[in-house]
Amino acid sequence: WRNRCAPSSRPDFSLEQAVTALQAVRDLTIGFVIEEQHRASGESGEYDPERRRLLVPVERYPLTAAASEPLFGPPDQRFENELGLVVADVGTHLP
Repeated sequence: WRNRCAPSSRPDFSLEQAVTALQAVRDLTIGFVIEEQHRASGESGEYDPERRRLLVPVERYPLTAAASEPLFGPPDQRFENELGLVVADVGTHLP
């Protein structure tokens, strides 16, 4: 693993790209944690699945109702999915 982490004379990323990638991961992580703390506080009923079913009738808004599971599913899985998208995008910039 040391060879993979050692500086090279031909870096795959510019310093600006590397910093931007780290900032994106940091910002996603901080925002996710803040949002989860708000959800856990119970201050907003919009995260309660039963209340959402009443507010968003499946017959009238089937797509919105279907999106509730990925939007409000288990936090660990949501974070993994979201971080995976960021990492996958960063990977598209490798030579």
